[in-house]
Amino acid sequence: MFNWQWFYSWGTREYIFLFLFLGGMFFYLRRLIVLAKELKKSPQNLWWKAPIRILIFLSLLIALLGPSFGFGQKSVQLIGKEIFFLLDLSNSMDATDVKPSRLEKVKYELKNLWQTLTNDRIGLIVFGQTAFLQCPLTNDKSALELFLQTIKTHLLPYPGTDFSPPLALAQKKLVASQTTEGAKTIVLISDGENFGETNIQLLESLKTQNLKVFCLGIGTTKGGLIPLMQGGYKYDRQGKLVQTKLNSAPLQEIARITEGEYFVLNDNQNDMPKLQKALAEIKGTQLENRILDVRANKFEYFLWVAIGLIILDIILIVKIL
Repeated sequence: MFNWQWFYSWGTREYIFLFLFLGGMFFYLRRLIVLAKELKKSPQNLWWKAPIRILIFLSLLIALLGPSFGFGQKSVQLIGKEIFFLLDLSNSMDATDVKPSRLEKVKYELKNLWQTLTNDRIGLIVFGQTAFLQCPLTNDKSALELFLQTIKTHLLPYPGTDFSPPLALAQKKLVASQTTEGAKTIVLISDGENFGETNIQLLESLKTQNLKVFCLGIGTTKGGLIPLMQGGYKYDRQGKLVQTKLNSAPLQEIARITEGEYFVLNDNQNDMPKLQKALAEIKGTQLENRILDVRANKFEYFLWVAIGLIILDIILIVKIL
């Protein structure tokens, strides 16, 4: 069914344009009559141009109001994946061996990556020794970015890192979803300094449920110092500066067991394009049906009509002269 509506409502702006047009037409016709009397000729041969100018005005006015029309609504299937990003917020993520810091580098890269995952539902889990759901699965990239920008390492109550809690939480949320198994995945982001025990049983269950874990190691093998909020750097119990380094072994093990992949992010190696490609290769499934209104603002049609009539008006004037 054909539907029509206006993008903008009639208001003060339109009344002003109407007043100016009517005033202009009044002075145009008055001048035409006066000129015809002076030349002792009839102005009737030019009056027929008034309808052309009225049509020009009406076309411009309609274009200004934004005519939106189309044929009803259209059902569109949203095909995508469900991805949980697990972000390490241990103190070592503040290390500056990756500029400006490991955490800030990851936040910048994630923001860019999420923009490429157009139809995918994305969730965010932050973790240290425990895990917290920062943002449930959503298509709202703006909300995700808002949550991401507020993340700091000092938000978590306990220091340290344990991969099992965030993996278990992501598994629980993804299994509860009604989406096809093959269209779900997990991205674990950390510097690899895991102080918990590797839960092989958990990793095997992830593999059984076809939940691949892509691991992104952030940091360098050379390492860096851990800055403190109150200033200075972190020391160990022996009074030595703590040097945190990228520990890729546990991340590679998680990726291997779950049949995922391991990637690296630092100032010398950026595997984010590879991660993006790996996520893109995962076959999506139907996430939802959306009803789209196919009506659209077609102001340009009437704008072109007005331009054509203006050109016609100019050409006719030239011919008469």
